[in-house]
Amino acid sequence: MQASVRVTAFRGAVFCCAVAILGGGWLSVAVTNAQAPAYSEVKPLWDETDREQYQQFRTRETLVRNILNDRAGLEGDNGKDFDEYFRRQVFAKMTLLSDLGKIAERRQDFFKSSFQMANPPAPVHDRLVQLTFSTMQAIAINPRFHPYVRYNAMLIIGELNEVESTGFGGNRRPPVPLPAAVNFMLTQLNDPKQIDEVRMAALVGMLRHAQIGRLGQQMNVSGGGTPQERQANLQRILAAASQVAEEKDPPAGRSIEGHTWMRRRAIDIFMVLGASTPQVASVLEEIVADTTAPVSLRCTAAEAIGKMPTSGGQQGFDATKTAQDLAAIAIEVCQAELDWWKTEKEREQEKKSRTTAMGGAGMYGMGGSSYPGYGAGESEVAGGSSGSSYAEGYGAGYPGSSGYPGSSGAGAPEKKKPKVDTKVEKTQRRLKHTFYCVKLALDGSSDFAAPAAKTASKRGEAQPAAGTTEGGMLARANAQQKAKVKELATAISDMFRVVDVAEPKRDAMLTDLQTQLEKLQGLTAAAQTGPPASGAPGASGPSSAGPGGRPSGPSSAVSAPANAPAPAKATPATKAPPAAGNNGAAPGANAPKSAPATKPPGA
Repeated sequence: MQASVRVTAFRGAVFCCAVAILGGGWLSVAVTNAQAPAYSEVKPLWDETDREQYQQFRTRETLVRNILNDRAGLEGDNGKDFDEYFRRQVFAKMTLLSDLGKIAERRQDFFKSSFQMANPPAPVHDRLVQLTFSTMQAIAINPRFHPYVRYNAMLIIGELNEVESTGFGGNRRPPVPLPAAVNFMLTQLNDPKQIDEVRMAALVGMLRHAQIGRLGQQMNVSGGGTPQERQANLQRILAAASQVAEEKDPPAGRSIEGHTWMRRRAIDIFMVLGASTPQVASVLEEIVADTTAPVSLRCTAAEAIGKMPTSGGQQGFDATKTAQDLAAIAIEVCQAELDWWKTEKEREQEKKSRTTAMGGAGMYGMGGSSYPGYGAGESEVAGGSSGSSYAEGYGAGYPGSSGYPGSSGAGAPEKKKPKVDTKVEKTQRRLKHTFYCVKLALDGSSDFAAPAAKTASKRGEAQPAAGTTEGGMLARANAQQKAKVKELATAISDMFRVVDVAEPKRDAMLTDLQTQLEKLQGLTAAAQTGPPASGAPGASGPSSAGPGGRPSGPSSAVSAPANAPAPAKATPATKAPPAAGNNGAAPGANAPKSAPATKPPGA
C-alpha cells in the first residue's frame, strides 16, 4: 500500500517523491531531481474539509475510540484500521508544512485523547506506544522532513510512557517513561550529523525521564526495568548532560543562544537528579567563574550549586573562590543595569530639552516620541526588541515581584498589580532573578526576609527556619570562611530588598542600589586581599587539571565518589556587562528562545 506525498520545493525546484508504508519503519522517501533544499509532507488519508471524506474519517475515528475505551478489540481488520488511522491521519497531519504552527497543539491533542482521557487496556496501550515510537523514530532521523516536524517527533518520543500515571490526589502514582526511548535520545544527542533541533528535543525528553525517574525512585514505583536498569539509565542521562554542560564553545553552525539553551537544560538535569559528583561540581564551578559566558547560564549554574546535596562530601568546590565568583555575577549584572539607566536618563533629559526648545510636546502636531531621530529609539529599552545585547532576553519571563521566595508578596493573595514603569519592572525582574540564584548558591536559602520570618516558597522548596540548615558554599566552608560567605549572602539579601518593592520610586531605588553595590564590591575586594584559608573541606585549592582531566562520567546520580579537586579558573572581572543569554525560566518549562535555526512554533 502506498500513500502519495506532496513536496514543497524551495527556490523553485520541483521534487517528486513517494512514501512507502514499510512495517515498523514506515517511511522511505525516494527523491528525484534534487536541485535545492525542500521538505516533504505526508498527505493525510482523509481530507476532513471534504464532506464525504469527513464521514469516512468519523467512522474510522469512532472505531478507534471504541478500541481505546475497551469497547472493541484489535481482532481481524480492527488492528489494521487502528494502525492506519494513526499513521496515515494523526501522524501524517503533523508533517504538513502549511500547518507548522499547529504542531504543538496536535501533539498535545494526541496524548490527551489517546492516553490521558482514554483508558486503553494494556495490549492496546502497548501497541499504540510501539506504533508511535517506530513512526516518530523514522521522522526524527529523516532529513526529508522539516526541522520542526523532526523536533516534534523527538518530543513525542520523550513523552511516551511504558505505564501511564494512575490514581488521584495523594494516591497518584507517576508514570513510567518508556525505557527504550532513552537509547534513541542518547544516540541522536551524541550524533554530530543530527540537526540541533532534534538534539535539543532529545535533551527535553531526557530531562523528563530524569524528573520522573528520580520521583519514581523516591516513591518506589515499579516498571521500566529492574531497579538496576533504571538507575543505569539515569546514570547515562547524567553522563550525557555533563558532556553537554561542559562544552564551552558551540560547534559550527550553532548559535550561542541555542548552545546556551542546551547547556542550561543539561544543568537542569543535574538539579532534578540531585547530582553531587566532583565532575558535576567542577563543571558548575567553571561556568560560574567564566565571565565570557552568558549571565543566564552562570545564574543557572549558581542555582544548581545551591540545590546540590551536601551530604555526599564537599564535591571539590573551593568555597572561598566560588563564593567570590558568585558575588561577581551579582556585581556584574547590577553594574550593567546602573550603567544602562545612566545612559537612559541622559537620553530622557536630552529628549526633554529638545521638546522644550520646540515649544512643548505635541507642537506642530507631533507627539514627543515622534520627534525626528527618536521614534525608533523609544523601543530601545531593557528587554525591548532593539535593546542592548545585555538587556535582550536576560531574565525575561521570570516571576515578578510577588513570585520570589522571601519577597514581600510571596504567599499573599493576589492583588491588583500597581502601575510600574515597564523599564523599571524589567530591571527589577532581572536583578531579582540574579540575586535569587546567587543567594541560593551562597547559603542554600532563598529566604530574603528578616531572619525571624518564614516564607512559603512558590518554587516548591522547603524553607527552614533561619540558621537551622546550611547549604551552598556555606555548607562547604570552614569556620573561618563561613563568616565571609554569610556576609556576602547578607549583602545579596539587602540588594534584593532594595528592588523588591511594589511601587518603586525609580531614582531612589537606583541610588540605594548603587550604595548596596559599593558595599558588596568592598566585601569582595576585602576577601581577595585577605589571607587564604587552608585545611578545610572544599578549601584544598584548584588543581591544574583541565576539562580533559575530569572523570569520564559520574559514578552516581545521588552520591559522590571519592572527592576530586576542581580545575583552576581565572578570577572574573566584576564590571563587564553580561553577555546576552536566554530567559530565566524554570527548569524544563520552555523551548529555546533562540534555536540554532528557528524556534519550533508552539513547541
